[in-house]
Amino acid sequence: MTEKDYLEVLKRNLDEKRYHHSLCVASSARELAKKYGADVEKAYLCGLLHDVTKQLKSEIQLQIIEKSDIIKVESTQGIEKIYHSKSGAAYVHDALGINDPEIIGAISCHTTAKPGMNRLETVLYIADFISSDRDYPDVEVMRILAREDLLQAVKYSLAYTVGDLVARRLSVHTDTFAAYNSYIAAGTLGW
Repeated sequence: MTEKDYLEVLKRNLDEKRYHHSLCVASSARELAKKYGADVEKAYLCGLLHDVTKQLKSEIQLQIIEKSDIIKVESTQGIEKIYHSKSGAAYVHDALGINDPEIIGAISCHTTAKPGMNRLETVLYIADFISSDRDYPDVEVMRILAREDLLQAVKYSLAYTVGDLVARRLSVHTDTFAAYNSYIAAGTLGW
């Protein structure tokens, strides 16, 4: 498939705001990939497709996951907010024919993070936080950190996420807790 084909898929699956967000994340991912040595084309593609299933009904997202050979329903831990990352990875693999494990892995963990993320996973995770359409408290702090020190950006984003979820009394995925514990203690990204 070409970029034009992927954009058509996004236009069919997403409303205008989410489509715009996907373009913004793709742009941020490309810039971070250039800066931190990840594959630029893969980063751009991950950014485009990371939310491809986000606006599908939860039941449909779970069906996509259940039909998949690469993603397990248990990996969602019943947290509806992350269904799209798992169903998106399955959709990209099964419906779009993208078999690259780096791309599948990055899309799968872009919402939760995980310990030991590779370059592409890290780039997509942070790109989603700092895309130009984002507007939340501390977004400018995150953008500065992402430009200056990716490890510090990861630490800050995980602390922000865990704190926000706990404050709202929402479930925190075990990968997010594990990533928080791993990266807070880490002196390096590990790659």
